[in-house]
Amino acid sequence: MYSTMKKIIIIILIISSQLSLLGCKNLYFKYILKIAPDRFTFEEEQTILSIPMCSSHPLVTNSHQFEYSLIMIHGGGLTAKNYFELGQQVVNSLKIDKNRILVLAPQFLEKGVDIEEKGLLFWDQRWRGGGKSLSINLNKDLPELSSYEVLDRLINVVTKQNPRLRRIIILGHSAGGQFVSRYAAVNNRHE
Repeated sequence: MYSTMKKIIIIILIISSQLSLLGCKNLYFKYILKIAPDRFTFEEEQTILSIPMCSSHPLVTNSHQFEYSLIMIHGGGLTAKNYFELGQQVVNSLKIDKNRILVLAPQFLEKGVDIEEKGLLFWDQRWRGGGKSLSINLNKDLPELSSYEVLDRLINVVTKQNPRLRRIIILGHSAGGQFVSRYAAVNNRHE
C-alpha cells in the first residue's frame, strides 16, 4: 500500500513539473523573448516572407568591403540578439579589420511566440533539422519553407551582394549546433 502510494505521488510530481515547464516556455515565448530588430525578406510563390534577424550591416545594398560573413545560429531559447552579440565579440577578438566581416544572426521563431506580422515565418522545434514552416494565426496559407531553405536564401543574398566574399562561417550552439551540423551534412548547394 505504502509503495503504491509512493509511486502515485512520484507520478503526480513528474506530471506537474512537466506541465509547469511547459507553462514557463509559453510565458517565456510570450513575454520575455526579444525579437530581432531586422528582417530578412524574400519572395516565394508571389508572397513576401520574412524572418527576424540581427545584422551588422543592411543586406539591401551591394558591398565590396566584406570578405567574410559570420552567421550565428541561436539555440532553443531563440535568442538571436545574444548570439549576434557573441558573434560581434568573436569578430572584435580577431586581428582582422571588423569592417571586412558581415555578422548575421537569423531568428527561427517557434509557434507560441507572441508577434503578429504579415509574412513572418514560424516553425515548431523541427526547425533544428530543416523542418518546414507552419501556417499559423495571421499567416495562414503561407508557402511552407524549410529552415534550411531559408538559410540557403540568406546565403545566396549575401554572396550576390558581396562579390569579394571569400568565406562564410556558420556557427551554432546547442539547438543551433544541431542545426549547423545537420545543415552541413545535407546541404549540397554550397561548397
